[in-house]
Amino acid sequence: MVEARAKKAAFLREVARELNLANVTVVNLRLEDWSPILHSAQLVTTRALRIDAELLSLVRRFMSTRWSVVSLRDCSSVGLD
Repeated sequence: MVEARAKKAAFLREVARELNLANVTVVNLRLEDWSPILHSAQLVTTRALRIDAELLSLVRRFMSTRWSVVSLRDCSSVGLD
């Protein structure tokens, strides 16, 4: 998980620890500053982000060949509805 806000990142780490989620890593960075392992993610979820060509280009570099984007916002502006 990538979370820019330190307080939220700490909360996510605590939840992962309490739930014993061994495969969860929380990174306290902005998405633009994160250097993930290439093609390692299968799912991207977003909240409070506009899904547009720029965001999709950014996440494409670390998505596996089979991937999905789940947004908690309206995606109709980029034809993802």
